[in-house]
Amino acid sequence: MFGQDMKSLTRLLAAIGFSALAGCALPGTTDPDLVMLPEVAHPITVEATTAEMEILVNPQSVALLRVDETRLRAFAAAYRTRGHGPMTVYVPSHSPNSMAAVQVMADVHRVLVVEGLHPDAVQSRAYTPTENPEWSPIVLAFTRYEASASPCGDWSESYTVRFNGNPSPNWGCATQNNLAAMVSEPSDLIRPREMSPASAARRSTVLENYRAGRDTASQSSSQGNGLVSEVE
Repeated sequence: MFGQDMKSLTRLLAAIGFSALAGCALPGTTDPDLVMLPEVAHPITVEATTAEMEILVNPQSVALLRVDETRLRAFAAAYRTRGHGPMTVYVPSHSPNSMAAVQVMADVHRVLVVEGLHPDAVQSRAYTPTENPEWSPIVLAFTRYEASASPCGDWSESYTVRFNGNPSPNWGCATQNNLAAMVSEPSDLIRPREMSPASAARRSTVLENYRAGRDTASQSSSQGNGLVSEVE
């Protein structure tokens, strides 16, 4: 009788132990009540936005001002880095400064080409201004993507009484926001980039060496071995 009571007690303690372990969720569990992953609680969203730049055109202007040229170069650099699709340039038409806008637009196009934009990537559109027609601006615009996560600072739950061991609602929020701010091209979070074409020159060199029975590997320098000392 005593032995049976001991066995029952042992089974009861084992069941309590397993129940206690079940309260500590392991990584990879699918139970939403036990795990709240940062990427699920604070997902990063990527949205397409429009970057714009205005260049005011004086009716007496005959060329692009130096300060506007500096701004334009920075805008072109931003397009090369994160721009998608064409860059659209809206030029005022049927306005007192339309003739001056045409001359300034020639400089705008020249600067964009010098900054590396292909002429086909720049599209000009005429528009009729409705406000302040004498100083109607040339407007440049392109599409870019921006990444953002949910706002941080959710301290709605108390830390004094937490028996389930689950993370707080604010846990991982800063990491997600930092990742969204640091990613250089947010569109990479939507889909991977296409691979660049292989080097035809390098491929030709490898084939020639292979046919001639020579080593096809690239030559390496002893300076690139990573050693900091000659002592072994």
